[in-house]
Amino acid sequence: MNSYIHNEGKWGENETYLNPIGLTGIYFSIRINVTENYFNITINQAAAKILYKHRLPVWATEWIMIKGDIDQIQFGEENEKCKRLLSSFKYPLNIIHVPDNNYLRDGSLIFIEGIIINKTISISFLHQALEWHEFIGQTIFQLNITKENATVGSYSNKQWLPSNCDKISQNKTFDNKCWHKHEFPNLNEGEEFNLNILVRTAKYIWRYKIGGNWFFYEHQMPAQDVQYITVRGLKQNPKYNYIIKLDKLY
Repeated sequence: MNSYIHNEGKWGENETYLNPIGLTGIYFSIRINVTENYFNITINQAAAKILYKHRLPVWATEWIMIKGDIDQIQFGEENEKCKRLLSSFKYPLNIIHVPDNNYLRDGSLIFIEGIIINKTISISFLHQALEWHEFIGQTIFQLNITKENATVGSYSNKQWLPSNCDKISQNKTFDNKCWHKHEFPNLNEGEEFNLNILVRTAKYIWRYKIGGNWFFYEHQMPAQDVQYITVRGLKQNPKYNYIIKLDKLY
């Protein structure tokens, strides 16, 4: 077993196990359960399982392929036994998928509601990724909010992109993100949090309190390329059935 690390241009260290099948011309089954850190692999319902630790984020998987001298292949719901083991997948409330037939553009609204559970709240608009990653996908827009400050940036091709910070965000971090003091009165764990982000033609805009200053961040990558929006540092507020909600998609 192995993984090819594209950014390194090579295969990792090979892991070798005894062949659990042994014979040719026989039926066999492979069941792979995905856990947070491992692929949990069962071959022919054996009691002994093979654990293969993730070397890349499992969400980066786009295709599953079988090669070799094998026929009569059945995947998932194509097999009655497998079908009984499958369950429908739902994204957790802190991840929302922009529908494939829609996209963000001028006038789109992102509503965020929750209860603070972490010292940092991170809001990410992503392309081909479910979280910020150094090598995989693009972070089209990220807003990180701590108790007193906020940073904003875009990440692609292994770097944070140079940003035109607004007149309020006069400071720039060493890695090109914009920095400013936000206007939330309190950001303590256990308290309610809400923020609305509006997409405009050339920028994202938001404010931290009613009647407060408007902050903006110019697009470094097209807003219509956003496929996923994630929020870290919040749990669901019982008053709402969501953490992230989208409105006015096109």
